[in-house]
Amino acid sequence: MPFIPADPRRTEWEHPGGSGSFRPNGKLQLHSVSEFVKNPQTWKATGTAAHAARLFVGFNVGGEPTWKIEQLIALVREVRRTQGAREDSSFVAQKGVYTHTNEETGVEKVIEEDGAQVILFKMPSETVKLFKQRVVELAEIICRQMQQAEVVVELQRGGVVQSVFGIQA
Repeated sequence: MPFIPADPRRTEWEHPGGSGSFRPNGKLQLHSVSEFVKNPQTWKATGTAAHAARLFVGFNVGGEPTWKIEQLIALVREVRRTQGAREDSSFVAQKGVYTHTNEETGVEKVIEEDGAQVILFKMPSETVKLFKQRVVELAEIICRQMQQAEVVVELQRGGVVQSVFGIQA
């Protein structure tokens, strides 16, 4: 299995509307739509830790399974091309358990569904600011086109979480 310098395990967050968490349920697997092309090392970072983003996307709409990972992959590649960014990304397909606690009511809602994590890396040609801008734009487009209530974004540096926030369309 290839090395992914990002942490795809359980994550938790708090936000003004309550709190949430994502817990992968199952073994991580490499998923390829049609072919896997090895990405040979062409550079090595000097003195800085890699910046990465992890987007959590569910495949249900209104409780019904609606989307497949192949559709997410196609959408991410299209958006990244449109942004003028490299399409380079990793997709972790999984069945996950998503818990959301409404801060006002205290009611906890647990959803088990198929979904994916999209893992993106800041390329040497991008500034950190541009990378974050592109990640937020991608999350908004995924949210809108895949009819999600929210896409959760986690920004990492050197595999360590720096911030977590939700994007709505």
